Order: sequence, then structure tokens, then C-alpha cells
Amino acid sequence: MYIEIAYIILGIMLLMLGRKLFWLFSGAIAFIVGVEFIPMILPGQSSQAILIIALILSIIAIVLSFVVQKIGLGVAGFMAGGYVAMSIVNELKVTIPWLSWVLFGAGGIIGVVFTLILFDWALIVLSSLSGAFLIVQVAGFSLPLTKILFVLLAIIGIATQVASKKSN
Repeated sequence: MYIEIAYIILGIMLLMLGRKLFWLFSGAIAFIVGVEFIPMILPGQSSQAILIIALILSIIAIVLSFVVQKIGLGVAGFMAGGYVAMSIVNELKVTIPWLSWVLFGAGGIIGVVFTLILFDWALIVLSSLSGAFLIVQVAGFSLPLTKILFVLLAIIGIATQVASKKSN
């Protein structure tokens, strides 16, 4: 229950503030990737251990985003691109384990390239997509409704952040 609430709060924050608060984007993505993938990497861990590891990853990502912005951005872009790719794979119900990891890596590489070349736009798009995925992941709607909600949330997030960018 707590993780669902955290996902909704992080999702909304990423939708609305992903570009403005780059450190939040980095920390949130690291936390999400930790929660989602630590059980695959370290099977049998308690939920408390997974949350602690995810929080440590989040803190490292936040520190990186302040200290070495380009590296922090690259790491956040890789994790966000991988997370978006994995979320799409999960929504399509693909159950081939090695394919998931390949697509995570491919999405991650696209995310790194995207963030390093188009910094602001990458933050806007990746944070909006990630925030939308977080929210629909816990919504529990049918697949068609989930797709519609995802698209609407992503559009709202992108539009909100673009409007915020223009006002600065």
C-alpha cells in the first residue's frame, strides 16, 4: 500500500516538476528502478531490504546530479529510458526474461543519448513518461483504459513542463 502511494506521489511530481527539479528526477528514477529490479538481481530479499537499497540508489543519484551533473544526467537518462522500455514490455505482457534485459539496455542507451543531446526536452519527455507509467502502474484499470490514461497523463506532463519552461 505504501509503495503505491509513493508511486502516485512520485508520478505526479515527475509529471509536473521533472525538468525543474533535475535532482528529483534522478532520485525518483533511481528509487523506482531499485524497487522494480533489485528483486530480480537479488532474489529473496525482504521488502525492507529492497526499499533500503532503493533509497541508497536514490541518494547516490541525487548526489551525482548535484556533484557531476553530466554523469548524473547520463545515469538518470539510462535508468529512465530503461524503465520506460521495461514498462512497455510489461504492459505488452512479454515474458521472455532475456528480452526484457536487452530492451532495458536499449531503452537505457536511447535515454542517455536523448538526455545528453537534448537536455531540457529529454527531462521533460522522460520525466513525463516515467511519471505517467508510475501512476497507471498502480491504477489497476483495464488495458485499454490504462493506455488512454497513460497517453493523457504524458500529454499533461509534457504540456505542463513546456509551459513552465516558457514562463522562465
